[in-house]
Parts: sequence; C-alpha cells; structure tokens
Amino acid sequence: MNNNQQDIETAKQVALYFRRGQKEMNEITDQIKSSVSKWQKLAGDIGISRAEQMLMAEAFRL
Repeated sequence: MNNNQQDIETAKQVALYFRRGQKEMNEITDQIKSSVSKWQKLAGDIGISRAEQMLMAEAFRL
C-alpha cells in the first residue's frame, strides 16, 4: 500500500519503529477491533441516523 489509507496490517508492520513487539501490537489491534466493531450500535443508541452512519462507515471499516 502506497498511501495513507487506514490499514491495521500496515500499523502492525511499523510497530517495531515504535518499540512495540508483535505480541503487544496484536493485543492493541485486538482492542481496537473490538471497540470499532461496536460503533454502529453505539451510534444508533445515541441517535445518529442510519444515513449519517453510512456517510461515516468507511472511517470505521476493519
């Protein structure tokens, strides 16, 4: 990938530059995936319309 597009695999590949081991990086990405996977339910719970959720869906893709 040659752009700044969000990508968890890219984050994992650069983990060593930030002095993070593979195990720690996997734990961090698992936490992120768990949190982000719930975004649409939470958005609905606080009243964000389905149309607005669709506009933001790309920002929360896993």
